Amino acid sequence: MNPTTINRLVAERVMGWTVSEDPRCEPPLMYREKRDGTIWYAGGCPLWNPALDMNQAMEVLDKMSTTTKETWTLFYCSTGAVAEFHYEGGREVPWKFGVHTGESENMSTAICLAALRAVGVPEEEVNRE
Repeated sequence: MNPTTINRLVAERVMGWTVSEDPRCEPPLMYREKRDGTIWYAGGCPLWNPALDMNQAMEVLDKMSTTTKETWTLFYCSTGAVAEFHYEGGREVPWKFGVHTGESENMSTAICLAALRAVGVPEEEVNRE
């Protein structure tokens, strides 16, 4: 699981932001929020890094709760951090029914993984290096 890949997928698929490239940044990716045009750089400042930043991962939780109507559970167990999104109805999206789980050493990555699974991102995309 590459944090840069996770961050890009979360920006696109969960947050609904536009992803483009800016050659001044390293890596040269930037995410533009459609709502107000705020720019988050993947390299540079401000940094969009919900896979490793718990404050930004909380924004992902908020987005999932308000947009997709997911409820969530966060907990730690002997194997690390676990995040779960529970879909209880609403839109008729076949992959969404049930619980979507993310597990990692840190909670912010677990949240991102669970969110990506909840919105239907295939495992091979999430696990791409």
